[in-house]
Amino acid sequence: MGKSWTLFLAKGGCTLAVAVPLERQDSSGLLIMREIESKLRFKERLAISLMDLSGYVTAPLNHRGFYNLTKRIGLLCGTDERVLVRLNEDSVYELLLRDPYWNRLVHKPFRYEPEIFHCFELIKDQSFSFVDGGANWGFWSVLASSEAYGAVETVAYEPMPATYAFLERNAALNCARFRVVQKAIAAHAAKDIPMTASADAEASAVGASIAVDQPGRGQAVYVDADGIDEVLRGLNSEVPVVIKLDLEGVERSVIEASQWIDDHDCLLLFEDHAKDPDCEVTQAVLDKEWPIYFFHDDGRLDRIESVAQAAALKTISNRGYNFFGVYPGGSFDRRFRDFMESK
Repeated sequence: MGKSWTLFLAKGGCTLAVAVPLERQDSSGLLIMREIESKLRFKERLAISLMDLSGYVTAPLNHRGFYNLTKRIGLLCGTDERVLVRLNEDSVYELLLRDPYWNRLVHKPFRYEPEIFHCFELIKDQSFSFVDGGANWGFWSVLASSEAYGAVETVAYEPMPATYAFLERNAALNCARFRVVQKAIAAHAAKDIPMTASADAEASAVGASIAVDQPGRGQAVYVDADGIDEVLRGLNSEVPVVIKLDLEGVERSVIEASQWIDDHDCLLLFEDHAKDPDCEVTQAVLDKEWPIYFFHDDGRLDRIESVAQAAALKTISNRGYNFFGVYPGGSFDRRFRDFMESK
C-alpha cells in the first residue's frame, strides 16, 4: 500500500480535506493521485473520474486529445472550483478544475514536462539557484524551492496579471519560500509592453506573447519587463543558476543580449517551439558554442549538435520542446557529460 496525502477542494473561504492514497512516479519522485475518497459534490467527482478515464483513453496516442477532452469535462465544474494538490512532502499546488492545461494532473500516469524532472533529478545534489521565466502558476518554482530539490533560491517571473494572481497564491500556499515578480523577462528593461493571449485562452493563459497584429488574439495587457542581466545580478546567492526561459517568442533576443550568462556557470532551460522549423532559439545557443542536451520522456539524454537534429525531435506541431544549454566547462556541463558517459 502507498502512503496517503490530502487533496483539498478550496471553495470560497472554506477548504475541504480529502484523503487520497499516494504512489511514486518513476525516477521523478513526484507524488501522484491514485484514488480519491472524497466528499466532493457529485459534479466534481464525476468530472475528476472522467478526466482520469480520458487520460487512459488517450494514453496510446501519447495523450493527444487529452487537453480537449479535459477542457470539455471541466465545464461540469464551477468557474472557480479549485483543487489543491500535494506534489511532495512540503509542496502543494492549487489549480482550477476547469483549466485543461493543469487539470490533467489529476490523471495518475500523466507526466507534466518529464524532461525537466529528469534535469532536476540529475542536478538535485548540487547547489544552484532557479530563475523561472514565464512561471505561469508556479509549478516548477514550487518544486525547485522544495526540500526534494534542495530548497534552492527561486525567483518566479510572470507578467500576465490574472496568471500572476495564481502564481502569488501558490507561493503563499508554500510559505512564501520563493519570490514572485509581476514582470516579463526581456533583453533589456522596458515598460508598457503589450501582451496578448488567444481570445479563447483558458485561465492559465499559456501561450501569452508580445502583442502581434493577428486574428484570434485577445485584448492587449500592458506589462513591464526586467532585463535578463538585471534579473541574474539580483540573485542573493552566488551558486550556479538554472535559468528557465519560457518567454513566448523572445527567448532568442534574451539569450543573445545577456552578457551575464557568458561569464557565469549556468544552465539555460529554453523552449524551442515546433512552429519554428528554423529552431532560432537553439541556433542562438549553438552560436555561443555551448553544449545542448535533450531529455526524452523516458530519461534518455541526447547531445544536440545541429539545428537539423533539434528540428527532427519537434514532431508535434503545437508543442514547445525544452532543451538544456550548459555553460562550457561549468558544473552543469560536467554533470551532463558524466551522465552521457555513464550510459
